[in-house]
Amino acid sequence: MMGSHNASSAPENIIAVAVDLVVVQDRFRKDFGDIDALAASIKELGLLQPIGIDSAYRLVFGERRLRAVKQLGLDKIKARFVNLNSLLKGELAENELRKDFTPSERVAIGEAIESEVKAEADKRMKSGVENPQENFPEGGQTRDLVAKATGFGNGKTYEQAKKVVQQAVPELVQAMDSGKASISAAALVAELPEPEQRAAVESGRVKEVAKAARHAGKPKTGPKADAIREELKAAQERGVSMLCTYARLLLSAINAAESFSEEERELLAEVEGAISTTKGTLL
Repeated sequence: MMGSHNASSAPENIIAVAVDLVVVQDRFRKDFGDIDALAASIKELGLLQPIGIDSAYRLVFGERRLRAVKQLGLDKIKARFVNLNSLLKGELAENELRKDFTPSERVAIGEAIESEVKAEADKRMKSGVENPQENFPEGGQTRDLVAKATGFGNGKTYEQAKKVVQQAVPELVQAMDSGKASISAAALVAELPEPEQRAAVESGRVKEVAKAARHAGKPKTGPKADAIREELKAAQERGVSMLCTYARLLLSAINAAESFSEEERELLAEVEGAISTTKGTLL
């Protein structure tokens, strides 16, 4: 019987679970995209990527896949067992999470862990117990803790990926999951109206659209911009080029770096874009 199956003992923690046993709780996403097309693909090729469930058979990720399988009238679905408690205690390395799960799946796992943290905190508060160390580690902000547990490295990247999952159209989420769009670029494009998101994905220009969105979000007027101009003007009057100074520092940092993070690459691309769009006034 499926309910008595020991999920954690299966190879790679993947089991065939009865569809009716999967518990779907309140989910944020309401736009599930083209379920008909996904169902047709599953019918032709089978389910290529399993859904994720926890030890209580609660759905962690893969609601679109679950809906498609239900639409096909199938009784069982491949599911990967996700041990939320082990992840929170750091028993799985970041690389393993990056390899086994897509960014949107890792966001879903992170949200499930956040729920576990909140539930455990509420339980501790009611019982008067400070911190049962066997379940949850001490210290650290929840966001950063969850980010590390799910392989995002830092809280900012986790929040960016979460924004994509919560705000983006399915096509943009898929672009992020497949690596066609970086998490930071997808997060910027997710702030745009849905037709513009789809157009960016269809044209393959998510990165370019993200640069434009970032540039548009930073007005060249206001007290901060005026202060920067005054500082540059004063430096020029003293015969000092602040731009050259900062450029030399930037070059030194680039030459000293062994590798670049995703955020650093995006910022360097922004510098390149800013130069190319204003070179007429620089020359």
